[in-house]
Amino acid sequence: MDKLLVKSLKYAINPTQITKENKKNMMTGFFANNDKSLDKLLSTTDFRQFGKQGLPLSYPRKAFLNDLTEVFARVSKYKKDEIAQKLGVSFIEDGYNKIIGYDGIIDLTNLASDGVEGEVLSLANRFIKENSIITGDKKLDNALNSLIEGMPEFINVIGKQQHVTQTLSVDAYILSVLQFTMANKDYVKLSDEDKTCLKFAIVLHDIAKSEGIIDKQHPDNSALFAKNIMEKYQFSKEINDRIFEIVKNHHWLEKFFVCIEARKTGACC
Repeated sequence: MDKLLVKSLKYAINPTQITKENKKNMMTGFFANNDKSLDKLLSTTDFRQFGKQGLPLSYPRKAFLNDLTEVFARVSKYKKDEIAQKLGVSFIEDGYNKIIGYDGIIDLTNLASDGVEGEVLSLANRFIKENSIITGDKKLDNALNSLIEGMPEFINVIGKQQHVTQTLSVDAYILSVLQFTMANKDYVKLSDEDKTCLKFAIVLHDIAKSEGIIDKQHPDNSALFAKNIMEKYQFSKEINDRIFEIVKNHHWLEKFFVCIEARKTGACC
């Protein structure tokens, strides 16, 4: 973790505050271990069905971005940049000043409650704190809504676009990895602590992924985001450190196999 200390100053985030009830509902509704009904739901749901659009939200990402575009059309570029900095995000625009995406985790604590900042804060609260997932499957909606109520940061990747070669949005991809992992025959052999670490690490492993590009730095950045997010759940330092390391190194095997192939051709990595 020491190698990331300088970088962590740049990538530190302010986790969205939740209630004890939110945390309890998330732990029992999404992260519970050895709940046969929940395990079956998460291990058999084909999250790939949500494709590039991602999980359906009552206030979709595109609607949120369109509303932001309308608000920012009335202010200077300087003011827009100032608000973006307070939100803790960087906006992605097309050639016509339309916001089509953003990177980062929205911070709800720094904007004023009146004027243009108040308008943006209202939209951000609606998107992050007042949103809900509406797949039409009541059991799945209950599980997923318990997740975003207890971990509002996850909403930031719902509908977030990956590189054009990817067929899934970031959230659909993350949940597909979770489904694939929980469906593995060896998953049931893990201890409760191992399951908890693994599930949290999977949910957070691409939380800082940049929108629309190949992002080689996202494992490190996601690990730093995960470190901040996990602090509010009051797990032991050992568990938080394990989650940090899993997220940080989740592309290690890819690098390992690239290294093996390089050695076959006489290269050294």
